[in-house]
Amino acid sequence: MAVLVPLPSRFGIGDFGPSARDVVDCLAEAVQRYWQVFPLTPTDNNHGNSLYRSDSAFAINPLLISQEILLNEGVISEEKPGDLPGFHMDQVDYPSATQHKDVLIS
Repeated sequence: MAVLVPLPSRFGIGDFGPSARDVVDCLAEAVQRYWQVFPLTPTDNNHGNSLYRSDSAFAINPLLISQEILLNEGVISEEKPGDLPGFHMDQVDYPSATQHKDVLIS
């Protein structure tokens, strides 16, 4: 049986932050041997942010970088991310999430 598990984040899009680690811990406790994920390639507005239409089959989507982990590890400071937009936890606003996270990696 397949179960879709979201990776919630307060930074506009699910990422590989603490919620992803919680999911992996849950899978390990349930003795799961496989975890299938959607493609992790970069998306863009020109293709409707489709996970299946990317310019690269090898690059990872920078939106999956966890701002929370970068803050905790001291890679970025609280000042750099700026004001956090009012993101919804149950849907992705790709343009806003992209604009916000671009500040982190530039």
